[in-house]
Amino acid sequence: MTVSAVRDDAARYIHVMKRLLRILRRIVIALSLFACVATAALWLRSYWGTDYLSRQTPVPSANSGVISHHESQIGWTNGTVRCSDGDYSLYMHLTEPIASLMTAQTTRWSCGRLGIGHVDWETPQARSLANRLGFFTYPSGYVTSFSDSSKRVWTMPAWLPVIAFAIAPLLALWRFIRKRRRTCGAIARTATTTFAPRRSAARNAEPLRGDCGQRVHKLAGD
Repeated sequence: MTVSAVRDDAARYIHVMKRLLRILRRIVIALSLFACVATAALWLRSYWGTDYLSRQTPVPSANSGVISHHESQIGWTNGTVRCSDGDYSLYMHLTEPIASLMTAQTTRWSCGRLGIGHVDWETPQARSLANRLGFFTYPSGYVTSFSDSSKRVWTMPAWLPVIAFAIAPLLALWRFIRKRRRTCGAIARTATTTFAPRRSAARNAEPLRGDCGQRVHKLAGD
């Protein structure tokens, strides 16, 4: 293999890698823009309800009348993003075959929307600067005559993911504007360099034509 062939292969490889990186960058920018718009919409909707996504894993129970599951959830609530992880139990006093059937279910995903004023709707009282910005971590749960729950909640402001996902599109827009300005500036400088000698030559020729015309006119008058 000659040196020129090696150089051609290296140049071809570099060109392919640059193209792949450019495609991946555009995909990342498009996904970031989509995520930014989606999280902004969820942020606005959170003031009129809660949109949530949860993962529920059944937990076997020794008591035939208890149905338990472990749940991990993320939701947009009252201007915040809340992630929770906890255990839930439902006391049905069912027979053992039905309870066994219920606890034998596999892990499932669910999503939905809750209205204003549901359980855990209110934001805890702020006690620090981080709380005032929207960052919380606290235990939560409830106990009723037929169920109970115990979970841990982590909260952050809903505007934080919007800003995080907006970084890549904003950087791409800034690079595009800067490249456009450089291109326009280069075109303007090229045009100035090209047409400036012609304009200066034309300006220098105008007085000569005027002098010649005056001289001819004077000779004709004489």
